[in-house]
Amino acid sequence: MIISNYFQDNEDLKLVFNQLIDWKEIIHAYEHKFEDAEEYKKTGNERLAYAPSNVEEAIEYYKSVLESLGEIMGEFVAPRSKEMDQIGLKYENGKVIFPKAQEECYNTLRDAGLMPVSLSRKYGGMGLPATVQSFMMEVAARADAAFCLSYGNINIVEIMERYASSEMCEKWIPEISAGKYSAAMALTEPNYGSDLPNVQTRATQDANGIWRINGAKRFITHACGYINAPSVILTLARTGSPESGARGLSFFS
Repeated sequence: MIISNYFQDNEDLKLVFNQLIDWKEIIHAYEHKFEDAEEYKKTGNERLAYAPSNVEEAIEYYKSVLESLGEIMGEFVAPRSKEMDQIGLKYENGKVIFPKAQEECYNTLRDAGLMPVSLSRKYGGMGLPATVQSFMMEVAARADAAFCLSYGNINIVEIMERYASSEMCEKWIPEISAGKYSAAMALTEPNYGSDLPNVQTRATQDANGIWRINGAKRFITHACGYINAPSVILTLARTGSPESGARGLSFFS
């Protein structure tokens, strides 16, 4: 095992980052005329404090994120990977018990603010484009591919950010970004596995406008929560006809 900064010691990744990506095109498409930085100037909203105000700042911000992640993954997570694998998860008295090393790794990344990679800055996220996220996943997977899955679990709530009401987003996403909650997607069912078009769980709206969900889900990754962070579960249920396939599904949280 090599203990080092897993971004800085990877010449291939640095070559791609420094020479092969048209950052100007990506940044202009993603940063929306640097509106987060402009909003910070007007309001002083601390969630937007690290928002870049030009292309050069954006590139430096993205690189600093990768360097920070590379340090933690290479010097903290990688040395604990074997211990996490050997001890594994335990199930005791109706609760999933995580290895101490896994808890330490998760808390270190959370405290460094490196978890909400795809969530908007206005909700406490990092607001990173998918290109940067792909670099991050490679760096993280080098340290521990299994832990890499857990590391990014909260970013599934990007679905909530895109489609939920503003009230729901304001209530939940800042708390999720801060690591107070983890996240899961409930798709898999006992008789149909992860066959999306054949999801049988149904959601119906009663006379009071409340949605009632009936069905069963199974093998839902992180549904038990993660360490001490309970999960916000995005549940897929059918609101269309039985023949509506994947287009007849809705998310509930």
